[in-house]
Amino acid sequence: ADACEAVAAEIEGGGGEAIGVPCNVSHLDQLEGLVERSLAHFGKIDSLVCNAAVNPYFGPMRGVDEGAYDKIMGTNLKSNLWLCNLVLPQMAERGGGTVIILSSIGGLKGHGKLGIYGLSKAADMQLARNLAAEYGPDNIRVNTIAPGIMDTPLLAGAPQELKDSLAGLHVFPRRLGSPADFAHLVQAIVENPLLNGEVIRLDDHAARRTHGTDARAAGTQLGATARIRARHDVTASDEVPNGRVGDPGAQPEPEATPDPWDERVAGLLRFVRRRL
Repeated sequence: ADACEAVAAEIEGGGGEAIGVPCNVSHLDQLEGLVERSLAHFGKIDSLVCNAAVNPYFGPMRGVDEGAYDKIMGTNLKSNLWLCNLVLPQMAERGGGTVIILSSIGGLKGHGKLGIYGLSKAADMQLARNLAAEYGPDNIRVNTIAPGIMDTPLLAGAPQELKDSLAGLHVFPRRLGSPADFAHLVQAIVENPLLNGEVIRLDDHAARRTHGTDARAAGTQLGATARIRARHDVTASDEVPNGRVGDPGAQPEPEATPDPWDERVAGLLRFVRRRL
């Protein structure tokens, strides 16, 4: 509650109007209360930003338990659907509005240790596309932002060495994203009438980078080791000159090298876990 009031006070100090409403998005009754108080105070909701998320599990998908899976999918996906279902009908009645769902670059590629989190974020992208199609005729636009690693209060107190390492994943500028970067993009999306059903990256394309001259040969793509070990009976003529992996005449697959994203994100999550 104090954190919400502090943010509201900062907004009002800058000449805006705000109210602070504590809300655990995993509880439907609290989502309902959030929407009711917002409508009671402002009279309408023009723009909705769904930006709450959790990730209590870091590891292969085969090791996740039901509780962690339900928490991730419930908070990161289900709560966004419930909140949109509470807000979008009144937007439609008023003639339009905008919705922005915060996803992640983790939803755009495979990952050996963040698979469940990435699954929830990929589902958020599809949720936005579905809502864009459903509510487009009502002049409601729904888009998704997929940020990289942002320098938020969650990283407060993190060793500078860790921050520098994470910033090094970016080509230019070599720094972590900030809440201001995110806010500027939100404003731009809200003001652009042609954006609908899109996924907008906010990461300097860092997740698309390859490290070395031949990423495939070096095995730097996430999950490369798992794919190499699994392809004993899979035809791979486009990747192995002599046909099947495991054939006597086939050339051996190169060893996979650690991916910098794996190593540095793991360091970030270890720090966050110590704080929680």
